[in-house]
Amino acid sequence: MAEAVQKNVEWRDLVGMSRWESAQELLISLPWLLASLAFAYWDWYIFALGASFMFFMTGLRQVHDIFHNALGLRGWGNYLGLYLLSCLMLGSMHSVKVNHLRHHRYCLQPEDIEGRCATMKWWQVIFFFGPIYPILHHYNALKDCSKHDRHWIFIEMASNFLILFLVFFVFKNR
Repeated sequence: MAEAVQKNVEWRDLVGMSRWESAQELLISLPWLLASLAFAYWDWYIFALGASFMFFMTGLRQVHDIFHNALGLRGWGNYLGLYLLSCLMLGSMHSVKVNHLRHHRYCLQPEDIEGRCATMKWWQVIFFFGPIYPILHHYNALKDCSKHDRHWIFIEMASNFLILFLVFFVFKNR
């Protein structure tokens, strides 16, 4: 069934971008991050939550383009982009990359963790699959990735733990 669906869809993503479009894509999440930090600073937490959600969604858009080398970055720029977004989004974007590329290879098949919830009811996704997804996501990536990606996943996870430690134990009273 997945193959039939894929053959009937005309894909229009991942087209080439000009330098101006690449610059816009590189900066697309910045206003949302700044808005989230400003709202939190002013104790407007509902607005901070909304801006954080938009930051996360635009960040996922950026990492998707990095996975497919469509953002216009070269060499280490892709690794640096994934690392910075990993630190800001508190998750390993290299693990997201591993699972996303598997999604393309095994779209809607049992090996596709990204597409696994496509056949679930909304309440199953929210109450059962959603809470375990981040752990399952990182576990599957570490199980199936290359040595190079495993190295980056561990660096990003260690950085996330360091950031959380600094936030909750070092800077909490400032």
